[in-house]
Amino acid sequence: MQCQSRWPTDGPALAYPSPGLQRIQAYVMAINSADEERNPPQLGVMESEMARIPHARLLLVAGSAPAAGHCSTAQAKWWKEDFRTWLQGVPKQARQVCSRQHPALHADDQSPISSRI
Repeated sequence: MQCQSRWPTDGPALAYPSPGLQRIQAYVMAINSADEERNPPQLGVMESEMARIPHARLLLVAGSAPAAGHCSTAQAKWWKEDFRTWLQGVPKQARQVCSRQHPALHADDQSPISSRI
């Protein structure tokens, strides 16, 4: 029986971003959890790769009984205050560039993401 896949088998190789990470100029926050089973922080991959992006921050959500491993990153209660603080530190000029590229996401220079969190 042949395995049917949505993705080409060379997909991960085509999407491998590492060679160009240092060229990213956007402000980036990546959120991972200490009990992440798909991309465990113990491997150090996120830490080393994020360090190559000039304006990047990696937020590691502490593992705990109520946290949900990989699904913890989908629950803002674990990271919303850190995100809000980080977002306030993003220069206004960078937020304005985002506003021009994605006007539906911004109104009066207020991110709907930060206002909902």
